[in-house]
Amino acid sequence: MPLFRKREPLAPDAPLPDHLEAIAAGRDGAVEAYVRALAARTLWVGLAQLPAGLQPGDSVELTADVEVALLGSTLPDGTGRSLLAFTEEAGVQARAPRALPVGLVGRDVLDLVVRSYDGVVVDAHARWQALASDWVGDALS
Repeated sequence: MPLFRKREPLAPDAPLPDHLEAIAAGRDGAVEAYVRALAARTLWVGLAQLPAGLQPGDSVELTADVEVALLGSTLPDGTGRSLLAFTEEAGVQARAPRALPVGLVGRDVLDLVVRSYDGVVVDAHARWQALASDWVGDALS
């Protein structure tokens, strides 16, 4: 059984800057709406090494568990491990030029954050937003 199936990147459902402005303004439900918008789009992650059959820039849907080293960091407040996720392929390269970008279904990336990380930093190369894994889990439930 293959570990992944190639697919076209998912189109965003709403402009993310609108969500970021709502979060900055402290609007009720803004974080949840942002998480749902991320789940509905392709999120790009950086890999140190690609599994067989993948090329940098591929967009895929995982069909089985696979162990790969993903680009990560500590949360901005230093409290734990974060996955770095990007809304555009170029963001991976801007943050870590040697990382190999792969697009994944946003919901899969966020589920991974809930299971295995303390949080996620989205678009760490630009106007970033950090989300604790419990916020992500609450928004997805």
